[in-house]
Amino acid sequence: MSSERKLWRSFKRGDRDALAKIFERNYAVLHNYGLRISKNEALTEDCLQDFFIYLFEHRQGLANLETIQPYLFKSFRRTLLRQMNKKPEKLFSTNPIDLPIPDIQFSIEDLMIEQEIIRLRKSILLEMLNQLPKRQREVIYLKYYNGFSIKEIEEIMSISYQGVVNKLHRAITTLRKHPNLQSLLKHTTMLIGIISF
Repeated sequence: MSSERKLWRSFKRGDRDALAKIFERNYAVLHNYGLRISKNEALTEDCLQDFFIYLFEHRQGLANLETIQPYLFKSFRRTLLRQMNKKPEKLFSTNPIDLPIPDIQFSIEDLMIEQEIIRLRKSILLEMLNQLPKRQREVIYLKYYNGFSIKEIEEIMSISYQGVVNKLHRAITTLRKHPNLQSLLKHTTMLIGIISF
């Protein structure tokens, strides 16, 4: 069972520590998303507080989840849009009819922030890669920076095919276990999505 699934189940059983973890992990990103939708700090904060209270009070009727954040984004978005549409009697309804369409605007500051995030992520990746042993760095360089096949790397480095595979596997395993990986990957999916759209 995934850690998110366990956390959600604990939350549904009324575990206040689980609620605190969910709140701490998601408040800032939901608040930022809400501000982009409402452009109103007070409304966003009030709605977000009410949203978490509602979730806790109605936790037993909520579906079991594998991942929490997409559900929170969807539910909070609906709640905030209903509040903006001033239909308090249907504030937590699941019917999407008559919801206003959010008008999210991007600013030059957003692009500057994204550029800074990209720069920081490159710096983190550089640090992670440079901590690998020399031969593993070389395999990574040949494979991912130059596009050589494992067979070609075997010839270039004069080591066995299995030796290349092992070095590549160890390097990737080390990178996956690196403590900075989650912060590195957090915005990568979003950036790839924007670039490839």
